[in-house]
Parts: sequence; C-alpha cells; structure tokens
Amino acid sequence: APEDNIDKGKDTEVVQAGYYDDYDWVDLPHHIQDAAAALGYDQTLWDMGGISWSEDDSWDELTPEAQEAAALLGYDKYSWDGIDPITGAVVEDDYVSYDDDYVFQVGSSDVWVSEYQILYFFAALSFLIVGILDLIRERHVFHILMILAGAFGVISAVYVEEDISLSNIFNSVSVHFYLLEALTLFGEHRRGAITMEVGKLITFTMMLGDLEFIVGALFDVILSYFDVFDNTADWDVSLMIVSIVGAVLWLHCSLIYMGAFFYEYHEAKTNVATIEGREDDGSDSRDTEKGGHTTATAASAASNRV
Repeated sequence: APEDNIDKGKDTEVVQAGYYDDYDWVDLPHHIQDAAAALGYDQTLWDMGGISWSEDDSWDELTPEAQEAAALLGYDKYSWDGIDPITGAVVEDDYVSYDDDYVFQVGSSDVWVSEYQILYFFAALSFLIVGILDLIRERHVFHILMILAGAFGVISAVYVEEDISLSNIFNSVSVHFYLLEALTLFGEHRRGAITMEVGKLITFTMMLGDLEFIVGALFDVILSYFDVFDNTADWDVSLMIVSIVGAVLWLHCSLIYMGAFFYEYHEAKTNVATIEGREDDGSDSRDTEKGGHTTATAASAASNRV
C-alpha cells in the first residue's frame, strides 16, 4: 500500500484486517498507534511480532473500546474470530508453534510438539526421577519438594504448545517448589550423598552451590509472575537477561554438585582400599604369629623326646 495512504490520519479509507501488520510502529499513524495500544500493544511488542492480551479474547469478549480499536485496524467480528461470514465455519490458520521449532503433529489435532517442549519435558522428568530416587535412598522428606517441582514441570511442558497460559501457571508452581527445596538444602546443609568429613574448601564450594541454587530458583520465581500476568514478558530484553543469568547459576551449581559427587566417590574408593589393605596386613601378621608359635611348640616337643 502507498505510504501516503496512512498519512491522512483518521480520514484513511477502510482497510482490510492485517493491513498494518507489515508496518513498523514508527510508520503507523498516531490514531492507529493509539488503537494498537488499546489492544495491548506497544512499540516493542508490535515490532517483534509479539502477542498481546487481546488476541486471547474473542470479539464478544472485547470491551467496546477494544472493538472500536480493532475496527480501526481493519477487523470485524468475523475476521477477528477467524469465521467465514458466509458459511459460519472457522477458518483454519496455519499452525504457529510457541517456539517455532515443531517436530511432529499430535494425531489429527492442530497441536504440534516442538524441540523446546521435548527438552523441557525430559529436563523436568529428570528432576522428578532424581527426587524419587533421593527420597528412596536418603529418606529425607524434603525430597518431596523436588518430586512436586518435577511433576508440575512435566505438566507445564505438556501444555507448552496447547495452552501457554496454563503452562506458565504450572511452571510458576514448579519453580516455587524448587525454591523451597533450595532453601531447605541451604538451611540444613546436609547431603545424604556426602557421608564423610570433608575439607573446608569442599564445604565452602557446596555452600556456594546452595546459594546459586537459591538465587537461580528465586530468579525463576520472579520471572514466572511476569509470564503469568504479563503477556509481553517474552519480549522484554531485561527479563531475558535475568533468565540467562538464572540459567547460568543453575548450570554452575549443578556442576558443583556433580563435582562433589565424584569427589566423594573417589574418597570412598580410597578409604575402602585403605581399610582392605589394613585388614590384609593384620591377617598376614596373625598368620605369622600363629606360624611362629607352632614352630616353637614343635621344637620344644622334639627337645623333650630327646
């Protein structure tokens, strides 16, 4: 469309739905910017192709002001709801994945499974399994927190593509349980996997891992509220930075815990070898003493016979 068409302000002729979709925010007429803002858009969300709160509502659910704003963008009840005005049938749009990396379709539905969803699902499932194994092995009740966190994470992953709002709610519950788990571990500072005394360095390192677990989980809890209550959160650069920092903290603390496990495993093998060596030395000494006593007895008997 010619640029001069949108320079006429409110006198612009009626446009079709989606007419302004390819325009940058700064190229929109002021009254169109106001209309887009009434529907939940700002410059960042509009330019990045984000989704506003209004797109989750049907035409009848929009307020009169929002309907008026949508009309300025070229929409009516049929085009907004995606309904054929003649047949009344729902017009099927091309499916757009939440993460745009879908792998396969779920049956004959319009839901696809994405690479992100697969990674998310198995990551949460791993936490769930670890929580169950730790509960069985260590008998610490607080491992139930890890089990619940993993379980809600799995549910969140299942709904990522089908209902991202519901997925965000389950994710929020999940990260709250992770935070409780982190606080419990830090407060008690007991590791069922570490069954021997360790040096100050390893103790300090474990405390550092606990703190990183807490901060990373706290960041995720804060971000989860933005995901649940702010549809523009996915496009906020500052929140993305916080998310990356939290992920780095989670990664580093997991490496610390892994290092502590291998350290203990090495120390356990060393101690077992030392104990077995001492037992072997003791057995040899007893055999030597027993052999010497027998020889002396035999010599004494021989002397008596003589």
